[in-house]
Amino acid sequence: MPMNKKTLLLSLTILNILLFTSIFRSIKEEERASLRDTANFIEENNRGLQLNYKQERPRDDYQDGVNKLDFDTKSTQHPNTDSPKVFQHSAGPTPIILHTYMRSGSSFVGDLLKAGTGTYYTFEPIHALQFTIRHMVPIRYLNKPSKIFNNFLDVAVPTVRDMVTCQFSKLPVPYFEDGFFSYSTRASIFTQCNKGERMITDTDRANTCAEELSKECSKSSSFVAKIIRLPLYSLEELMEQIPNLKIIHLLRDPRPTMLSQMRAGNVKHKYLKTNVTSYCNRVYDDVVKADDFNRKFPGRLLRVHYEDIVMKPFELTRKMYDFAGMPFTNRVSDTISRLTGHTEHHKSSNDKASAWRSSVDMDFIHTVDTACNLLYAKVGFQAMATEADIRDTTKGLRGPPPPFDDFRLA
Repeated sequence: MPMNKKTLLLSLTILNILLFTSIFRSIKEEERASLRDTANFIEENNRGLQLNYKQERPRDDYQDGVNKLDFDTKSTQHPNTDSPKVFQHSAGPTPIILHTYMRSGSSFVGDLLKAGTGTYYTFEPIHALQFTIRHMVPIRYLNKPSKIFNNFLDVAVPTVRDMVTCQFSKLPVPYFEDGFFSYSTRASIFTQCNKGERMITDTDRANTCAEELSKECSKSSSFVAKIIRLPLYSLEELMEQIPNLKIIHLLRDPRPTMLSQMRAGNVKHKYLKTNVTSYCNRVYDDVVKADDFNRKFPGRLLRVHYEDIVMKPFELTRKMYDFAGMPFTNRVSDTISRLTGHTEHHKSSNDKASAWRSSVDMDFIHTVDTACNLLYAKVGFQAMATEADIRDTTKGLRGPPPPFDDFRLA
């Protein structure tokens, strides 16, 4: 009997050991599975964070003094993009995007660029799309069904792609109906074909007119599009799809830029700090992205400053034309003289780029300088400590940028 008890106890002990080992292994396996799941989640989340860092960027279009975002920054695909990864654009004009911001002197620079022989120029081509998106109205097309877009970039980026490659029949109807369309070169071809009507009531006729415009566009040597409503990162896919696409990135000192926006009624004084912070953050992000473009697409992005163009219009215009591969003709030279009062050998005494410094309020200067300190450090803009500094137009407002890259890109 005692022997049976010992045997029973031994059996129970062995059973407990086996049971414990089994449970322990199960727990370990669950822990390992949990750790694997956690690691996978972290990796996916990091990818999402990196993607959102690239995409969640404000723009500088204002309404009622509030910086509005009307594109879904989480979207990464453009559903109506039906082009291959690399767009076969062997024929037609060289596409050049003048990428800049509201009240940055872009209309002036656009006038310089469109003076080239054989240049097709379009003025703010996605202006109407932005406001159509805001009202959640279906976007009409000439040759396909209407569609509602929740994301501004989903319609804007493909529109820019089709436009700079002269595929006008693919463009949305608001592009043609927008008043800005009339500022485009050869826009009259479409308008006359459409019986002089601005609004499109007959899409079949308008599609025929768009095809006629495409033929004329294809005869051009260069296509210049002035765009102020896209973050620079959104153009990366176009740089990949269109190997000869070039970007001229126009910057202007944030102080006169914001002052001009206020005077134009785009920004109210009570929202100045919010607006200028958003604006300078966007420009900073674009400058960082431009540096990235210069590494990925060498020789295809040129940064210019409005102030430099005003002070040295012939030198800087030649630089832009050389970059774009456009011939600098007598017509371009005459346009520069007409717009600036300068000639090749005589500089006008009218310093338009510095006129704002004579009366600007120092509280305004301090607000902008403080909000834009990161952009200043990146580009080389100089903060002004005293009123004497800002009034002295011999004192430069921009120095050389620091000789180091942005550590946050690492």
